[in-house]
Amino acid sequence: MLPATSGKKEKGKWRKQPNKIMNKLFENWRKFLTEEKVKGVDGKECWDGYKHAGSEDTDGDGKPDKDKCVPMEEDTDKDRMKCNSPRYIKKGEPGYGKKQKVVKACKDGEEKIIRFGDGKMENRSDNPKRKKAFRDRHNCSDKKDKFAAGYWSCKDW
Repeated sequence: MLPATSGKKEKGKWRKQPNKIMNKLFENWRKFLTEEKVKGVDGKECWDGYKHAGSEDTDGDGKPDKDKCVPMEEDTDKDRMKCNSPRYIKKGEPGYGKKQKVVKACKDGEEKIIRFGDGKMENRSDNPKRKKAFRDRHNCSDKKDKFAAGYWSCKDW
C-alpha cells in the first residue's frame, strides 16, 4: 500500500538544481553567440583561443573570401621532457585520445616532439606471438630514424 500524501508537491533541493544548471547553460550560450572576433597578431580576425589558418574561396571566383580559424593547442613543454624517453600523453595535452605516447626525440643536437601509437588501442607486447606479428608487420628491423613515429612504436614493442 502506498503512503498517503497531502496533495501538495514537495519542493526539495533537487527541484531547484535543474533551473540553476539551465540558467548557466543559457548564459554561456548567449555569451558564445554575442562573442566578437578579435584581430590577432597576424592582423586577421579570429575568436579568443583560435588562430588564423589561411583563407578559402567559397563562391568560386578565385578570390579568398572566408578566413579559417582553428583552435590553438597548447604545445608540449619540450624543456621539461627528457630526451628519448617516451611517456603517456596526459589528458588536456595535444594528441590526447588520438595518440597514446609522446617522446622528445634528440639526435645530433636537434630535438623534435613525436606523438605515436593508437590512443584507443592497448599495447599487448607481453605476448610473444603478438610481438613478433607486430614487428614483422611494421618492418621494425628497418626502422633507424629517431625522428619517425614508426621507430618509437617499434622500440616500444
